[in-house]
Amino acid sequence: MKRILVFIIIITSLHACKRCHLDLIIGEDLQIPMKFNGFTDQEINSIKVYRIDLDTNIKTDTFRFQHFITPYFPLKDGSVKFSDRPMNNKNYGYYDSYLNNCHLVFDWYSGRDTLKNLVIKKSKEKVKDKCYENDPNVKIDFISFSYKNNTYNKGDLVTINK
Repeated sequence: MKRILVFIIIITSLHACKRCHLDLIIGEDLQIPMKFNGFTDQEINSIKVYRIDLDTNIKTDTFRFQHFITPYFPLKDGSVKFSDRPMNNKNYGYYDSYLNNCHLVFDWYSGRDTLKNLVIKKSKEKVKDKCYENDPNVKIDFISFSYKNNTYNKGDLVTINK
């Protein structure tokens, strides 16, 4: 009888302890919804983007627009979600953004447009689950930029016309 009782206590105590998974909770991705009116998919994919750092006022990077399209939200009917993956293997960490404090110039064969004064603030979200308290848990706190004299914030759709 003692053995059965010890076995039941061991099994009960093992089930009472919560085991953490090896999952890593990264958190929220930066996503700026964009709509390109009058563009073909090929034209959108061939857009060049110039990132101008506002601290130095010089063009710091040039890249193809498609590099920043969110992978799990592909181009569809001229609509995409623009993200902030860094170029040239630069590491900005979880809580900084490659697109913070810059202008983005979108350049295509017959035109040009600019998103100005991008401000992106990220922080670590507090989670109640002890298993994930040391994970990045990124939270997008604030997004702001101007385009054609209008101010845009988190979740606002930017429409670029050809």
